[in-house]
Amino acid sequence: MAVTAGIVALREISQPGVFDSIVKTCDTLVAGIRERAKAADIPMVVNHAG
Repeated sequence: MAVTAGIVALREISQPGVFDSIVKTCDTLVAGIRERAKAADIPMVVNHAG
C-alpha cells in the first residue's frame, strides 16, 4: 500500500503547476518561521527544497 501511495503522490506532483504551488506554499511557510524566530531572538537555520 505504501508503494502505491508513493506512486500516486509522484503522479500528482508531476502534474503541471502542482510542484510550483507546493514550492510557493513552502516558501511562505519558511518566511513565516524565519520572521517569528527573528522576532523572538531565536537563532535558527531553516533548510528547504524548492
